[in-house]
Order: sequence, then structure tokens, then C-alpha cells
Amino acid sequence: MKTLKTITVLIASALIWAACGGGDDPIAPSGGDNNTPSTPTNPTNPTDPTDPTPPVKEKQTFTAPMWINSVTPVPAEQATSSIVMYVSLPQELVAGLDGGDDLAAFCGEECKAVLTPPDKTLEKNVWSNMINDLKVGDQLTVKYYSAKTKNMYVTTTPIVVNDVNMNYGSFDNPMPLTMSVIYKD
Repeated sequence: MKTLKTITVLIASALIWAACGGGDDPIAPSGGDNNTPSTPTNPTNPTDPTDPTPPVKEKQTFTAPMWINSVTPVPAEQATSSIVMYVSLPQELVAGLDGGDDLAAFCGEECKAVLTPPDKTLEKNVWSNMINDLKVGDQLTVKYYSAKTKNMYVTTTPIVVNDVNMNYGSFDNPMPLTMSVIYKD
């Protein structure tokens, strides 16, 4: 009976120890503990081989893009099937703005327009340009290149052209972009 009580106390102690976060495992065989598996399967959490957390992705770096408008710009009074787009970058990207940054609007893989800030001081987070040769239903993706980090960002949701010959956003009220960084495959 005394042995059964001793075993019960040892099991209860081990359960309490595990529930409190443990430390050096008093039951582990000599030369190791149960906190370091021999072959971790997840580099983001090497102490838990069953952790379903995906590995940390590495941001891809790029050289400065050479984006050019695929459509020859025309004076506003001659434009047909065009929009003027005013956008602003997400706040987390504004701190890193640099004069060498680039922002462009794409329809598929075709660069429709390189968007520019109203002045190179980048005091106001507004980028704009006229985008020609569009039709209702076109989906625009905006890409941003950060010269400081050499990372590329892309809008998470396309901007659907619902109407042409109008402004999307304004200088005082630009369309805020939601963007994510492009990672290495």
C-alpha cells in the first residue's frame, strides 16, 4: 500500500511540474531532457516537433524596377476610357519612404501607369497618375518598390474599374492601399 501511495505522489508531482511549465525533467534519462527533441520538424519552434506553425518566410529582395507606362499618356481633354487614381500607402510603409521608391498600376502583367507623388519631398502620402485604355471590369493591381529595403509590395485586393473617365480618390482623400510584401518561393 505504501508503494502505491509513493507512485501516486510521484505521478501527481510530475503532472503538477508539467502544468507549471517544468524545468529540468526529474524523470528524464540521464544525458538529456524531454524539452529538446532529437529531430525537430519545425525550424520556427524547435522545441515542439508537432507544432503546425509554418516556417518563417524570407522577404524577396529586388533591384529597382524599370516600370514604364504601356500606354502613351495623352492630355486629359483627349483621354477616353481613362481614370485618374489617387492612392496612399499603408502607414507601416510611410516611415520608409525614399525618393527612389516606385509605385505602379498593373492590369494583369501590363504596366498601365507609373504613379508619382505630387512632390519629391514625399511630405504627403499621395501618389497619382492618369491611367488610360481601361474598360469597366478591368482589375488593377498596384505594386510598390521600397528603395530602402529593396522589397516589393503588392495590393492584397485588386481595384476593380467600375466606371471610366472619372477620378478614383482625390488629393485630399486618396484611396488607402492594403499591401503585402512579396516573399521568396
